[in-house]
Amino acid sequence: MTSLATRWVSQFYAVLGDDRPAADDLRDASLQSNLAHWTSTLTGVVIRSFEQLGFAAAGKGYRCSLLPVQRNEYLAQDVMAFPSAGAGWRFPAAVCELENSADADLVAYSLWKVLCIHCGLRIVFCYRPEPGAGRAFVADLAAAVVDAIPIVERAGLAGETLVVVGSRNESSTFPYGFFQAWKLNFNGRRPGKRRERRHPRRRPAGLRQPSRDGDARRRAGGDRNGDRQGADAARGGTRQGVDARDAALNPLPFVDASGPTPQDDGSDPMSAVR
Repeated sequence: MTSLATRWVSQFYAVLGDDRPAADDLRDASLQSNLAHWTSTLTGVVIRSFEQLGFAAAGKGYRCSLLPVQRNEYLAQDVMAFPSAGAGWRFPAAVCELENSADADLVAYSLWKVLCIHCGLRIVFCYRPEPGAGRAFVADLAAAVVDAIPIVERAGLAGETLVVVGSRNESSTFPYGFFQAWKLNFNGRRPGKRRERRHPRRRPAGLRQPSRDGDARRRAGGDRNGDRQGADAARGGTRQGVDARDAALNPLPFVDASGPTPQDDGSDPMSAVR
């Protein structure tokens, strides 16, 4: 079954593709760094993306009439989406914070806020002018916030968490070049540190690990693909160019069948949710 994060990101891009006035406003606000307008326009896009997935959503300027107490915002979250079936109080399906401040501490606060909510999907939007700044910023953000959470607690954290970095990218197609989505991976590892492979003897990168038979060779990574992957890992990276600081997030291309073909140079605007 396709995850909620995957369905939502696809729907987010679909809304921007279908609503040309909103897309133009958001693109212009991004290019001009008009972050107040960027936030207000983005709020409407996010609301509609959840509504088109069948949820009821609340946000500034968008009153929700589903719950017994009707509000624009609940629990001081910028956007909150609820299952539309049933009546009365229920846990939210998703929460979203739209942080337009350049202050990394305020973005970290927004991430901490959504992590405190019991729901299936948490999303933090933030803005960085340079499109290439997303990977390092999200890695630092995850390390700052996730590292403070005890391993046992974050390993048991249910739901998915996305950080969507907006930027201005005049040379790229809107919206794909203007938004990068990253999924945080709460798998018990400490962010910022890779799980090192342990070998009885470390050989120089690129040398084959001798083995007695094919099974042993595959276990030791002795075939050619394994050797290349092992050599890259020993140098601190991977075949996909993953930096060691990305241990707390999933940096693979977020492939959408309706979206652009992922780039081999790591510039693909979407990051994996599997």
